[in-house]
Amino acid sequence: MYDADEYARRYDASVRSPETFWAEVAESEIRWMKKWNSVFEWTAPTYRWFVGGKLNITDNCLDRHIEAGRGDHVALIYTNEQSEKNSLTYRELLRKVSKCANGLKRLGVKKGDTVVLYMPHSIEQAVVMLAVARVGAVHNVVFAGFSAHALRERIVDSGAKMVVTAEWTLRRGEKKPLKPIVEEAVRELSQVEQVIVWRRSFAAPLSPHEIDLDTLSARESDECAPEPMDSSDPLFVLYTSGSTGKPKGVVHTVGGYSVYAQ
Repeated sequence: MYDADEYARRYDASVRSPETFWAEVAESEIRWMKKWNSVFEWTAPTYRWFVGGKLNITDNCLDRHIEAGRGDHVALIYTNEQSEKNSLTYRELLRKVSKCANGLKRLGVKKGDTVVLYMPHSIEQAVVMLAVARVGAVHNVVFAGFSAHALRERIVDSGAKMVVTAEWTLRRGEKKPLKPIVEEAVRELSQVEQVIVWRRSFAAPLSPHEIDLDTLSARESDECAPEPMDSSDPLFVLYTSGSTGKPKGVVHTVGGYSVYAQ
């Protein structure tokens, strides 16, 4: 945390020389598999940050902390609506992410593919999101309150080949079904090859193109090397609400987002 004076100093530095400022942040805060050749290139209307750099955001979120001796530190804390808490250390989280990532690869998910997440806020959602990024695929998180039509729009527009969901989510103390919404959204949609379901209560059977999330991960190795990503490769797509027209997908890239978020 910075005090007011330090914050003002750093802000002024970022305005005076943005390339120098962000290069210093990238150098000190991010682990790169290959350092960039240039900080910023802009050929209207396209711009790129940290051109030529290679990294994986999950390596920065997980591996480097374990290698620095923080493996047994808490990485995630989740509290549900009943005030029940669950947490994972960096080491535990990496194991879950690696197993899920290996499961995704076995299903054919590869670098550049898009996976839609229509899930409750949960540790499982975070694990899947990180697993998708670890294999180099693009995640598209859709609010688990949107209709089947809204979900389908985002699946089609992003070119997603897979959807990950849950049987239900809990909202204001009531179970809200998610799986039936996904079933409607992907009906006769040939681009979606499979649906992965987090089965919270095993209330409904799975169809032939649906796979249990826990079963998918359980059989896999807990070691999965992070896919080297170009700094300008897409990391995730986030859509606007669509309240004023067709939803617009904003693409965030691996390098720029990693440095900005840091």
